[in-house]
Amino acid sequence: MRSKRLAVVTAIAVLAPAGLLAAPSAAAADRTPVVGNGPSYQALTTGRGRDVVFSSEATNLVPDDRNGATDVFLRNVKAGRTLLVSASVHGGTGNGLSYDPSVSDDGRYVAFSSSATDLVPGDVRPPDDPLVGNFVRDTVLGTTRRIPFPTPSGTPLETAASHPRISGDGRYVAFTADSAEFTSTPFYPEQVYRVDLQTGERRLVSATSSGAPGDDGSRVSDISADGRYVVFETVAAAFGARSLSDWQIVRKDMVTGAVVTVGSSPFELSPYSAGPTGAVVDAGGGTVAYERRMYEPEDGPPWRTPVVVRDVAPGTDRLLGLPPDPDGNGSALHPSLSEHGREVVYDSTTPGLTPDDPDGAGTDVFLTSLAPGGGTRLVAADAELPDISGNAAYVIFRTRDALVPSDTNGTYDFYRKDLATGAVDLVSVG
Repeated sequence: MRSKRLAVVTAIAVLAPAGLLAAPSAAAADRTPVVGNGPSYQALTTGRGRDVVFSSEATNLVPDDRNGATDVFLRNVKAGRTLLVSASVHGGTGNGLSYDPSVSDDGRYVAFSSSATDLVPGDVRPPDDPLVGNFVRDTVLGTTRRIPFPTPSGTPLETAASHPRISGDGRYVAFTADSAEFTSTPFYPEQVYRVDLQTGERRLVSATSSGAPGDDGSRVSDISADGRYVVFETVAAAFGARSLSDWQIVRKDMVTGAVVTVGSSPFELSPYSAGPTGAVVDAGGGTVAYERRMYEPEDGPPWRTPVVVRDVAPGTDRLLGLPPDPDGNGSALHPSLSEHGREVVYDSTTPGLTPDDPDGAGTDVFLTSLAPGGGTRLVAADAELPDISGNAAYVIFRTRDALVPSDTNGTYDFYRKDLATGAVDLVSVG
């Protein structure tokens, strides 16, 4: 699926300590789906594809959405219910922007970022403060918790935090936060942390195997299903970066402390190549997929951006989305892995990846099976931002096309496709 958050896990953490709970959220349940009156931006699906979490500007997905800002929602496709995830302590929409959701495998826990200050009691930030916070919503209990960010001494620290990624079992959240404690440069002050939502323990992820903090910035990419492995991007020399533009992708084992570089800037291919980004990890942490952007001069070789799939143990790579024509251009972006890492979906502008998409017009979504003899299939034309369920049964994607008669809003919506039957459901609805 989106990688991370996949795998079937049964251990559930009870998150909400006293004093950090918000009121139950609003729900649009058991009624005819309401097509959103605004675009949807980000979406991920759960381990079995039953639920989809997404952010949207639409104001008609739940009752009394009056904040005029992007909110986070959870859609139970089977039950036909949509929940407001970024709910205030009063049960309505928050007083700020909410976005970048991540969901546990069973759909119970959703992590997200928000500038809203009324999602939990006692949040003293002014509305729309630039110090964005990270939150976790228990969609069963209807409670919200702000992810703690203590300093090494244990004192809470008000600082910008972003990009929360929750483990499939709902216990751990990895995130990026500004921290001048560990960095020597003002350009990339961010570091990566992991919080245990059961114990409240915060650990620095962007540290070397000896425990030394990275000397420059790092940012989180993904977390494995049990929270053991965290994948992050970094320009820290401690992880092998040669400059502040030389991004590396690193996998950290939070049990042993071992650090493995799984992606680096391909300077040996071209001095114009850019570093890797957008990494995702499978449930067990053994497979990592990422984008390797390569920009060539106008009079040089073609412009290509493949998706790289790294099998970490042997250190082998597969490049996906490259054009069949060695002189052709093409790009593949936004990879997502199934729970065992055997299937990967991505969007691509590359022509000729499949016989039913010979010209590569526009951006399309593809699925490649990494099993022996596996091939590539077109999942959706004129679509982008895919995510695959952990069991590889469903793929969600965003498109402006109306794939069902009720989709009349003319803007970006998310659909879920059943890979066995080909049936599609509009899922960014109320």
